[in-house]
Order: sequence, then C-alpha cells, then structure tokens
Amino acid sequence: MTEDQLKKYVTYLIEQGYVVELENDKFKISIIIKEFDIVLWCSLSRFFPYEIPKIFIDSDSGKILPIMPHLYTDDSICIFDKGKVVPNVNEPELLIVDTIKAAITVIEDGITKKNHHDYMNEFEEYWSTKGIIKAQMFVDELNEAKSLFWVFKEENIIIAESVSRLHEISDAIGGEKIKEKKIQIGLLVPLDGEKVDRIPKTDTDIIKIIENYTSYGAKYNSFMQKNIDKNILIIFNLVIPEGSMIAGWIHCGPGVPKGFRKGHVNLNAAFGLSKETGLAVSIENCHQNRLFSRGGDGSEIVWNKVGIIGCGSIGSYLANALAASGTEKYILVDNERLKYENVARHSCGYFWVDCYKADAIGFNLQKHNPNITYEAYNENAHGFLEDSTDKINECNIVFVAVASVALEHHINKLKLDNRITVPIVLLWVEPYAFGGHAVFIRKAQNLYNEIFDKYSMEYKFNIVKNGADYLKREAGCQSTYMPYSGFLLQQYVYQSLEYIMSNYWDKKGNYRLTWCGKLSDAIQMGVEISEEYEEIEDFALISKRID
Repeated sequence: MTEDQLKKYVTYLIEQGYVVELENDKFKISIIIKEFDIVLWCSLSRFFPYEIPKIFIDSDSGKILPIMPHLYTDDSICIFDKGKVVPNVNEPELLIVDTIKAAITVIEDGITKKNHHDYMNEFEEYWSTKGIIKAQMFVDELNEAKSLFWVFKEENIIIAESVSRLHEISDAIGGEKIKEKKIQIGLLVPLDGEKVDRIPKTDTDIIKIIENYTSYGAKYNSFMQKNIDKNILIIFNLVIPEGSMIAGWIHCGPGVPKGFRKGHVNLNAAFGLSKETGLAVSIENCHQNRLFSRGGDGSEIVWNKVGIIGCGSIGSYLANALAASGTEKYILVDNERLKYENVARHSCGYFWVDCYKADAIGFNLQKHNPNITYEAYNENAHGFLEDSTDKINECNIVFVAVASVALEHHINKLKLDNRITVPIVLLWVEPYAFGGHAVFIRKAQNLYNEIFDKYSMEYKFNIVKNGADYLKREAGCQSTYMPYSGFLLQQYVYQSLEYIMSNYWDKKGNYRLTWCGKLSDAIQMGVEISEEYEEIEDFALISKRID
C-alpha cells in the first residue's frame, strides 16, 4: 500500500474526529476511553480491504488498563468473528472507522467489566500461543473431576481416560508403540468459567484458580499430595452456558520441601520454593463427540457399532459413509485380499494391494479418525456367521454387501431361527449401476417366498432385464465381473444409507429400497430396462414394505 493512500486514510480519520498520526505505515490513534488516556495502533495488511484491520493497544497503555478479555498475546484486540463478518471492500475508509469503533467498544466493556465472562477467549488465546506443548485429548464427559493418563508421542501429548485406551489411540496414530513406564497421570478439573477473571501463568496461579473457581479443590489437593514428586498434567474445563474451553498445565513436581511431611505439603509453599516452572499445554479436544458436534450438524449419531460383512467396493464406501455419520465401532468381515483390478472402485487404493480388504478398510478409517475402533475378521463369512453370532448381535445393525445369494440365504435362515437378533441390510447393485437395492430386515421373515424367486433365487424386482448377460470376463481370466463405476456406486451407497437412517430405523417392519441409477443412458448403452422402471427418473428412490 502506498504512502499516499495511507495519508488519505489519515486525513479521513482526522475528519471523523480522531487524533491520528502515521508512523511506520501504522496509524497511531491517541484517545481517551473511560478516563484512560491511551494509544491505539491500527495496522492494515497488504490484503486490505479484503482483510479487516488489526487494532493494537500500545504497550505503555496496556500497563495502565485493567485486565480484560478479548486481548491477544500480541496486544491486538479480538474485534470481529472472522467466520461471520465480511469486510466492506467497497468502502475501505468506513471499514477502518468501523474497526476502530469496535475496538473502543471492546475496551470500554472490559473497563466496565461488561464482557467479564469473555475471559474464556483469553484462556484460549494464551494457551494456543504460549502453550509450549501441544496435546490431543480423547476424553468424554468433561464436567466432573477424574483421573486421566497421558504420554508423550513424538513431540506432542496424547491423553485418554484409561491406559488401554491410550494404547489404542497411540496405535491408531502410528509411530512407535508407547511403553508402560512412559505413561503418566493427570487430573481433569472443571472450573466455573462465569467467575474466572484472570489467566493463570504460574504454578501458584493454578493453585489459586482451583481454590477459587471449582468445587473440586479437595480432590485436586489430595491428588497433588499423592503425586507431589511427579510431573502432573492438570486439565481445565472452563464451563460457561455457551459451552466450554479446555486448557492444560504440567506441574513439575517439586517434591516434599523441608519442614513438611508427605501428604501434608503446603502446595503454595512447595511451588514457591521450587526452581522448576510449570508449562502451559495447548489442548485439542479430539474426542468423537466433540469432533461431530463441531464438524457435524448436531444430529445424534444413529449407530455407534456397525457390522459390515463384505468389504469390497460397496462395503468400503459404506464404511466411509458410516464414519462420516459418526459411527465409531466396526466389525469387518471378508476373507479376500485387495487386487490391482479393485483399485478403480474401492476406497482403499493401490497402497493396499495384497492386504486383506477388512484390514485395509479398518486401518484407513482409524487413520482418518483415531476415535474409531474395529475388529477385522479375515475369514469365510459363512463360518463367521455360524461361529460368531454373538459378535453380530453386539452391533446396532449389520450390512451385508457380498452379492452372494447363498450367503444372504444363510443370513435369512439365522434370522428366522432368531440366532441373529439385530437389524440386517442386504446390499447389491446391478450392471452399470443402473440399479441398486437395499433390503432392510428388522423382523424374521422368509424373504425367499416374498421377494426372491423360489427356484432361481433371482430378485423379483431387478431394474435391468437379464442382468447376467452384461457380466464381463477378461481374456485369460476365469472369473466374471460386473461393470459399474465407483463414482455411481458412491451415490448409491450414500443415498441409500441416508434413506435407511431417516426412514426405516424407527419402524418395525421389513422394507425393500430400490435406487435407480442414470436410467436415461440405458438405450444408448444397449441395456434393456424392465417395464416397471421405464418411466422412472434418474436417481430415484423407491421404497416398499415387504412384510
């Protein structure tokens, strides 16, 4: 930005009644706010007016002002929510004035304590910029004090509620396995965020804030007395009506000073005598509930644990879709390994060739989100069904994506015999993805008298006539395959899954769902469509009850 342009803005600000000078390409603004004679600095980025100006409190002015929220650690003022405010790029002079006015309001509210409860923002800024150590926390239920376990992983910390969960998260993240002797203890302490009015920056500050702003002071003191010679991680959950903010602090255990007995140490005195200084820890809450409340639409997760029998193309995209909906636990069953020819329409690509499909899917899910846990069974599905119905019945729902009439018949028999008690969904597609089907089975029913031909076992409601005619075979290959694209397959999976979640889950009956692909392409591709579907629009969904 040119000096002439900056001088033009200075002239405009003076015309608006501000006392302004231009120094080092910044506007120095002398102003009296609530009887405090202070200096503000206004800085324009090289992207102004597409970015909002930054307003700073002069360092000397900051010394005379009372402690207040909405001040970043570089003395700049948090003015606007960048996610909500759009700069007025057409009127840059007005944008500067509006920003200065907003900064003055923040300072006025801080002096009069009108925005007292906003200290949560101060905590967040301090810990995000001054936290020497970064941590990822995988802990639910933050509103009660409880013990935690933590370990250094590379240069960061991971935190969990149990040692076993810490190992699971560590394995999911990758790298070297953690050693038991490296695991340390911590304590979660909820604070009354409505009352907190200052940032703790020393060990004794931490002690005072716990004494004043939580009902768990006795538990904290007892915990510290038992572990006075250890490095202890204290996690704060500042609770206010609008939500909460999490920060951490590592007490470098001072041990028992002279004149005190173990279990009866004055913590203020011990840390006052210690040469070690505690460390601020920047905490990212990575627990599943937080991720999906922050990164989702707030909807309740439909299924926490899901079984997928068949980890081919449909099963792989189904697993991804379920993970995106918030499903956390998986049972994956498939005895086949991924081949090169699977890469074009499987969510696990070239890297996973020769690996078991179930292992590849589970590993991919966990790498995307370490909260996810899975059990992979690389075995014959018939054997798994016979030997592990207890595992199946642990799930909220089981999806079967094998396109095997024999296996589906086996599952239907187990459902009739009441050995499988959870809802089942059978999934498959037709050639070129002109159609896809989902049969939702909640109650025992002989489906092979209802929707399958008793003798041929063919589905009675296929979209493509004589679908077997369109199966293909590569030269020299003895196995046939069905042609369809991974792109259309994903549409089938996501549309069908959403419909099942929204329309079937709370109902008692059995249903068949038909997904229609791009039927308008059938004629030019020489594919014959059943009369029932000739007038149906592309990508339509058709639902029928079958019991």
